[in-house]
Amino acid sequence: MKKYIIFLLAIFFLTLVIPTSKKSEVDVTKFSTTELDTSVTPTPADPIDLTHIHNVGRGVYALYDPKFDCEDFIKSLKNVKNISLATLFKTFGNDFKCAQKLLQDPRTRNFEVALINESCSRSHRCGKYEFLAGNLTSIPRYSNLLQQNNAKLRKKFDKFVAPLQELLAGYLQPETECQISPGLESNVTNIHAIRHLLQWVREDFPQCKVVWNPLTIPKAKVIALIGADYIEGHGNVPPVSAPCIVNNDGTILAGNQFQSFINSYQYCKVVNIWGLVDNCGGTGSPGSFTDPRARSCDPGSMNHELSSEIVEAEKRPNPNQAPPSAVWTDKENLSLVGCVKFKKVCDEVGSAHNSGDGFLLKQSDISGRGAVILLPPTDKGISSIRMVHNGKVIDNFTQDGIFLEDGFKNREIWRSSIPSYEYPIHVVLKENNGAICRIVQDPRQRVEDCKK
Repeated sequence: MKKYIIFLLAIFFLTLVIPTSKKSEVDVTKFSTTELDTSVTPTPADPIDLTHIHNVGRGVYALYDPKFDCEDFIKSLKNVKNISLATLFKTFGNDFKCAQKLLQDPRTRNFEVALINESCSRSHRCGKYEFLAGNLTSIPRYSNLLQQNNAKLRKKFDKFVAPLQELLAGYLQPETECQISPGLESNVTNIHAIRHLLQWVREDFPQCKVVWNPLTIPKAKVIALIGADYIEGHGNVPPVSAPCIVNNDGTILAGNQFQSFINSYQYCKVVNIWGLVDNCGGTGSPGSFTDPRARSCDPGSMNHELSSEIVEAEKRPNPNQAPPSAVWTDKENLSLVGCVKFKKVCDEVGSAHNSGDGFLLKQSDISGRGAVILLPPTDKGISSIRMVHNGKVIDNFTQDGIFLEDGFKNREIWRSSIPSYEYPIHVVLKENNGAICRIVQDPRQRVEDCKK
């Protein structure tokens, strides 16, 4: 009897030490569970106010850099109602503490991660920490492996993204939309290669939307074949249509240019604004290159300046503007009444502009000013310029001297107090009550004479 009891006790203790075969859950304890910065009390998230602009974010690529000034960044967001963030995985570092704080903030609506820094392969400057380091720096080789759905490359990809999977498993909130872009400004153009890569993302991040961010935006039929949830374009005038994400990444904006950019892309899911601070200060001095992980990351006042642009945008009613159709309504055609002579302009996104001495309509780069027109020297004796929409005058420009910064070509400057980003689409510019008319599809964008 005594031996039997000892036998039962032995079996009992063995069951305590033998590991279960069940797959373990993600271990989030390896990440710091630092709470939100107690020195800053974020504004609690209200339901999204769809009547006002609510989709402006930051292209804060250096978020994972250990030197990133998280305290300054969070303080800069104090008055922002809706937080959207676009980040770059591993290029600047692997420190997730600031991301953890931001993912716990109930105001965070969109959280995007670009997994692979493809710009480094174009410059042949991929650090050893980059996914494309080594022989993958070759763009054709990388594309070919993706076309083959290469198992070894897939295994490397899965290992590369594993820390991000754990971060999102532990901290992504239900009210935050996660967006994964497999390549920052991707060089890959083969449809089969792209589709394989997007499939890897969908399988590894089933809770997230998939973003495709090509270096050059392809035609609409190609975008449809790719099958991403969003197409992402970079620069100051990315030629994208909904569903989309935009980011002025790589283009320095100043003054009213930020608000013009924000208003122009309200049909996109997110409009991310970017400054050199988001790359930890840029690439270095002109003609030099500083490794992303060796940059100082001193934000100066830039975080607060960029956040103030978001706060300013959130005060405005949502224009909910879509890219203008070429088809005008009967009411819009009333604006053409009285026109004697028509002059053609190029105002479509991505159209070929004449960057010379012709007509120009744009938003003034100086804060506090509105739209500005430069007239070509051929437009002589002009005494009035009016903007007409639906047959009614909505703006009057006033003459403000001669533009002297283009080699004395005698172009007259005409100014408005209204920012171009507040204009509606489909307007007519009438000089001398219609002696010269210019039909403008989208005055929110830069409008010029067409390239000859």
